[in-house]
Amino acid sequence: MYIRAISRAALLCSTILSFNAFAAGDRVDYDLDDDGLIEITDLADLNEIRNHLDGAALYGDSTGCPEGGCNGFELTTDLDFDTNGDGQMNEQDTYWNDGQGWEPIGANSLNPFTTNFHGNGHQIRNLYIDRTGNAGLFGYIEGTSTRPSTITQLAITGPMTSITARYDAGVLAVRARYTSIDRIFITGIVNADQYAGGLTGLSYDSTVSNVFSSAAILTGGPQGGLIGRLSDSSLSNSMSTGYVESGGGLLRYSNWSISEFSYWATDASGQAASSGNDISYFGALLSELQCPASSDNDTCTDSGILYESWSSEVWDFGTGQQLPGLIMGGRIYRDSDGDGALDEDDAYPDTFGSSMDTDEDGYIDSFTPGCDASCRINSGLILDAFPSAAAAYLDADLDGLVDEWADGCDATCQANSGLTYDDYPDDRDNDGITNAVDTDDNNDGITDADADSDGLIDIASLEELSAIRFALDGSGQVMTEESLPDTSGCPIILWQGTAQQRCHGYELISDLDFDTNGDGQMNELDTYWNDGEGWEPIGSAHFSSAFNADFHGNGHQIRNLYIDRDVHAGLFTSIQGAIKVTQVAITGPMTSITGRYDVGALAGRINYAEIDSVFVSALISSQGNAGGLAGKTGNSNVSNVFSSAAILQGNYQGGLIGAARNSTLANSLSTGYVANGYGLLGYSYPNNNESLYWATDTSGQATSAGTNASYFGALLSELQCPTDPNDDSCTSKGTLYENWDSDVWDFGSDRQLPGLIMNGVVYRDSDGDGTLDVNLNAPSVALILTQAGREEATIVEGMGDITIEAIISDEDDWDAHFIEWSSNDINLADSYELGNSITFSSDGLVAGDYTISATVTDNGVPQLSDTAEMTIRVISNVDPAPAASSGGGGSGGGAIFWLLALLSAPLLMGRVRA
Repeated sequence: MYIRAISRAALLCSTILSFNAFAAGDRVDYDLDDDGLIEITDLADLNEIRNHLDGAALYGDSTGCPEGGCNGFELTTDLDFDTNGDGQMNEQDTYWNDGQGWEPIGANSLNPFTTNFHGNGHQIRNLYIDRTGNAGLFGYIEGTSTRPSTITQLAITGPMTSITARYDAGVLAVRARYTSIDRIFITGIVNADQYAGGLTGLSYDSTVSNVFSSAAILTGGPQGGLIGRLSDSSLSNSMSTGYVESGGGLLRYSNWSISEFSYWATDASGQAASSGNDISYFGALLSELQCPASSDNDTCTDSGILYESWSSEVWDFGTGQQLPGLIMGGRIYRDSDGDGALDEDDAYPDTFGSSMDTDEDGYIDSFTPGCDASCRINSGLILDAFPSAAAAYLDADLDGLVDEWADGCDATCQANSGLTYDDYPDDRDNDGITNAVDTDDNNDGITDADADSDGLIDIASLEELSAIRFALDGSGQVMTEESLPDTSGCPIILWQGTAQQRCHGYELISDLDFDTNGDGQMNELDTYWNDGEGWEPIGSAHFSSAFNADFHGNGHQIRNLYIDRDVHAGLFTSIQGAIKVTQVAITGPMTSITGRYDVGALAGRINYAEIDSVFVSALISSQGNAGGLAGKTGNSNVSNVFSSAAILQGNYQGGLIGAARNSTLANSLSTGYVANGYGLLGYSYPNNNESLYWATDTSGQATSAGTNASYFGALLSELQCPTDPNDDSCTSKGTLYENWDSDVWDFGSDRQLPGLIMNGVVYRDSDGDGTLDVNLNAPSVALILTQAGREEATIVEGMGDITIEAIISDEDDWDAHFIEWSSNDINLADSYELGNSITFSSDGLVAGDYTISATVTDNGVPQLSDTAEMTIRVISNVDPAPAASSGGGGSGGGAIFWLLALLSAPLLMGRVRA
C-alpha cells in the first residue's frame, strides 16, 4: 500500500467537498422519477451511501421517496475518481485518502449494503483502492432470501481502475450474498492476498448474469477471472478475458452452483480450466470468442456453442473481430480485444497486446497483463521506457538515460526533451562494466543481491536465509521487515506489462549450519535456538503468506535444522505456487523437526509447486501429517527425492510425505524408520505415483499408500544391490530404479543406496541410516605430456599440438571427478578439453620452461582434491644461426621474448567432469 502525505491543497479541497456534501442534503426531491431509487449525482452522493446502507435516505433525508419509502439508489450520470482529470491518481484527487483510495461501501459483514443499486448504464471510472482490509466499490452486499439486493446496469472501468486488498477483493464487491447481479461491465486491475475476482471475491446464494469482465487478477489466493468462490449460486451468460495469475478462467471454486452459457479466454487469461465446467461453460481462444457475429454460434470453435441463449437485446455481437458488447442505458460497452480497456479508451482497440500510448509516439506504455512472449512478438508493439516523452523510447538498463532517440527527433528535439543520452548502455551504474559482468550494478560498493544476475538472490548466511520471510515472492532482498527490497543485480524483465528490475527467487551459494558455534550441540549458544523453539519456519500456513518463489540449493547443504514449535513446521511453513525448489540437502546429525500440525524437513505444506532433487535426513515428529520431505502436498510435482528421515510421530505418517493429493510423484526413495504409518506415503489420493521405492525392513512398514507396479517396497539390501537403473535382477518384486536418470543418480557399488547428484556432488546415505556418508578418500593425480600424439619430455615449438592427460586414481571407484587446469605461463584461452586431458597449440611458444597444473576434485561430501604440477620445456624450431663475428649462439634474444610472453599471458581456469 502506498501512503502519501495529504497536501494543504488536498485538505482544503476535502473541506470544500464536505461543505458541498451537506449542501447536497438540501434537495427538494431525492427521487425525482418516483421509482423508489434515490438519485446519485456525484461522488459525494455515492460516498454518502455508506451512511444509509438500507437505501431509505441520503444525507438523513428521504424527501421525494414514495409512501412506502425508498429502497435503493440509482446513478444519473457518469462518475470519475480522477477528480482533477489529470490522468493520475494521487493526493490531488478527492478520494485519495492518503493513498488508501476509496473506502468500500458496507465495509464488513456487520454493516453490509442491503439494498439495490441501479447504474442505468452509467460508468464509475478510475476506482482506486489500496487498503489493508477488503476492497471493492462495495464491501459486503447482503440482501435476504426473500428480498435479494439487485445490482444492475453498471460499468466500472477506466485506465486507472485498480483494487488492492490485504484480504478479499473484487471490482464490484468483496462479497455478495442473496444478491441479483445483472448487466455489469468490469475492467481494471485486482490484487489481493485471499479471494480475488473481477466482479467479486466471493458470491453466495446469488444469481449472476450478463457480466463482462476483462479485469486482470494479478495476485490473490483463490483467483477467478470473474469470481474467486461461487457457492449455492447460479452464473449465466457471462464472460471473462482478463489475465488470471493463478486460478480459474472464470471461477476458482464453485460449490453447489450452476454455471451455464459462460466463457473465458484461455490464452488471454492464461488459464485452461475453470471450476464448474459443463457443456455450455467452457474456455476458448480469444480469437474464437471474437469470431461470432450473433448468438448460438457453432462454427467458431470446436469447444461448443458460443453465446448460447444470449439475448441480442442485452449483447451486441459486433463484427467477427470483436468481443460482444454489453448494452446498457442505450450505450454499448465493448472491449473488442479483451485487453482491459473500453474501446474508446484504447489506443489499440483491435490489439490485445496493449491499450495505452500516453505520448502518442507509437510506442506503448505497457503490455497487457497476460500478453506472453508470443503475444508480444505477434503484436509488433514496442515498449516505451519514456511514456511521457515522445523524443525517445529505449532504455534497456533502466538507468533513466536514452539508449536510442525516436525517429525524427533531431538535435533541437533532443535538447528540448530534458532527457540525456546513455553513453554506457546495458550498464546501469555507467561505470564502464556491463551489467552481465558487474557484481555491483548500482555502484554502491556492496556486492549485488543477485551477483550473477540470474534472477535468484544469493544466500550466503543464515541471516540471509531468515530474511526470505520478508520477501516471500523473491522479488528482491529485504533484510528487515521495515526495509525496502534490494533488487541490485536482478535482471530486467517484463512484469505485469512493464519493464522492471526484479528477481524471482533465491539460491544458496554456500553450505549453512544451524550449529552456529560448531560445538556439536543445539542449545542456547546457537543463534537460532530461540528459547528452545529453534528456527522459525519461513512464511505461514495461509496461502496469502506462504513462500512463493524459486529456491535453488545449487547442491549445498542446510545442516542441523532444529525446530520444536506448536505450529506447522519445516524449513518453510508452506510452499505455494508455480515455483521450483531444487538441489538442496537438509541433513546433519542434529536435524530435528517437531510441530503440531503438518511437518516435514523441507516444508509443512507444499501446494502447486515443483520439487526436484532434494536430499533429506532428519527426525520428524508431529500431531498431524508427518513426512521426511513434507507433511502434506497438493497439486504438486515431486521427483528425485531421497529421504532417510525417521518419522517418530504423526497422524498420517509417510517416509517421504504424510498426505499427498492430486500430485505427481516419481523417482524417489525412502529408507527411514516410520513409527506408525506407511513406507513412503501415509495417504495418497488421487496421485500419479511411479518409480517409487521404500525399504520395508528399515522403515518397519510393509505397505505404503497408493502403490502400483512401479511403486513398491523392498529390503534395504535389495535397494542397495543395483549398480545401474532399470534393474530387474536384485529383487523379485519388480524393476528397481525404473527410468531413473544416471545424470541425477549415482548408483555406486552393490552395497550402496543410490546417491543424489546435485551440482556435481553426490549426496549418499549408503546404508540408509539417516547419516550422510563422509568422504574419507581423496583422489590422486599424475600428468602425462604428449605432442602430436607422442609422449615427449621436451616440446618443439610449432611441431604439433600439446596434450596433457590427467591420470586419476581413487579408492572410491564410484566417484566422479572434476579437473581444473591452470597456468601462469601459458595462455590457455584457445585450449580445448576432452575427458581428462587438455590440448593447446605449440605454435608461437617461445623457448623456455612453462608450468601447468591440474587440480582433481571428487564429488563426495566433503569434496576432496589433489593437485599435480608439470614443468614443460619448449625448444625453438628455428635452425641455429650461422656463426657471427660476435661469436654469439643462436638464441637470438629469445629470453627477452619469453619474458614478455610470461608477463602478458593471463591465467585461465577451466572445468571438465571426469
